[in-house]
Amino acid sequence: MPLSSTSVERLFDVYLQECAMYNRSEATVRSYRETKNHLFKLIPGIDEKEISVLNKQWIGEYTRLLRDSGISVASINHYLRNIRAFVYWCIENDYLVPYKVKLLTETETVKTAYSNDELRVLLRKPSVCESFCTWRTWAIINLILSIGSRASTVVNILKEDLDFKQNRIMTRHNKNRRIKTYPISAELKGVLVEYMRHFVCEETPYLFRVPAAASSLSVVYNVPCTNITERAVSPNVLFTYSGIHSGNSGLSKGEVYTNSKTSLIIRTSGQRSVI
Repeated sequence: MPLSSTSVERLFDVYLQECAMYNRSEATVRSYRETKNHLFKLIPGIDEKEISVLNKQWIGEYTRLLRDSGISVASINHYLRNIRAFVYWCIENDYLVPYKVKLLTETETVKTAYSNDELRVLLRKPSVCESFCTWRTWAIINLILSIGSRASTVVNILKEDLDFKQNRIMTRHNKNRRIKTYPISAELKGVLVEYMRHFVCEETPYLFRVPAAASSLSVVYNVPCTNITERAVSPNVLFTYSGIHSGNSGLSKGEVYTNSKTSLIIRTSGQRSVI
C-alpha cells in the first residue's frame, strides 16, 4: 500500500475542509480543529512530520502523553475520538496502514438528582422584583425539564418556534440536524406566556436573549425591554445562571442540566465563565 509523504498538518487541514464540504456541524469541525491544535502543542514538531508517523505505536504514545498531562479520562477519550476520526479517514484514503484506535475505559459517575421537594423550590415562580436573568433562567429550567433537550438546542429556540394554538414547540438546532416537535403542557405554557409577556421583545427573534449591557442584567418585571441584542444566550450562560439560580434557591448543588425528560441532574464539574 503506497504511503504519502504529505505532512500531518497538511492532511489534517484537508480532512477539516472535507468535513466542512460534507456539511458536518460547525461544532464538530471546531472540535476537530481544537484537537489538531492541542495535538501540535502537546507534541511539538508533529505537524511537520510525514503522515506515516501516525501508526499504532504512535497512538499508544499519544495516549500516554494525554494521561501524563493530568486531564480526566473523559477529556482523554474526547481527544482520542477526534484523532480516531482523522486516522480512520487517512486509512480509508490509503495514507495509513489500517489499525484500531482504542479508547480508555471510563468509570461512570453517579450524578445527584434533585428530590421532588427541591424541584418545587427550583421551579418556584420568581417575585416581581427579581431580575430579568432570574426570570429567564426560571423559564429555561421549566422548558428543559419539560422537553429534555440539550443546552445548545434550548438557547437557539426562536419565538416563531412556539405554537400556542396547537400547544407545541419546534426545535431546529438538534445534534442530528433534524427538526423535532414537542407538546407544550398547560404548566409550561403558563410559564412561557408570562415570561414572553414581560421579557421578550419584538426586536430579537430569540426566545432567550442576551442583554446588550451589564446594566440591563437588573431589568425587572413589568419594565419595558431596553438595551437588547439579537444574540441568543449561550450554553455557558445557561449553565452559569442555572447554577446561580440553584444557589439562590437555597440548594447550592451546582449547575442544572437534564439526562432525560423526567429528571433534572446537577452538574458538579468546574465553574463555567459567562460569555
